[in-house]
Amino acid sequence: MANNLVLSTDGTKYCKELVDLNRYNTEQLPMYHSLDLRLTRFSENKNWDLSWYFQIINLYSRKNIDARVFKSVRDNETNAVIDCQVVDESLLPILPTLGVISSSLNHKVLF
Repeated sequence: MANNLVLSTDGTKYCKELVDLNRYNTEQLPMYHSLDLRLTRFSENKNWDLSWYFQIINLYSRKNIDARVFKSVRDNETNAVIDCQVVDESLLPILPTLGVISSSLNHKVLF
């Protein structure tokens, strides 16, 4: 995969990925790892069953790479595109959530 600065028909520059078919799918992202934790408490009623939960996604906030994308580098004065670079985009950092799952004999409601 190579990145090039391309000139459009109206004279503006933009970043475009050029694919070398001999190297297509020969690279991969770094290994991914995260630790998720979830605590659930069940409570029953005559008409309803409730599941209360607290979860933490990516418990130790590891910066896993989700994708590599092209970013345009712009001139500070003219704001014109002057170069392209490949940037790693990471997934979400630590993400705590609370939730309730409610169900009855006839239907199920997710919050």
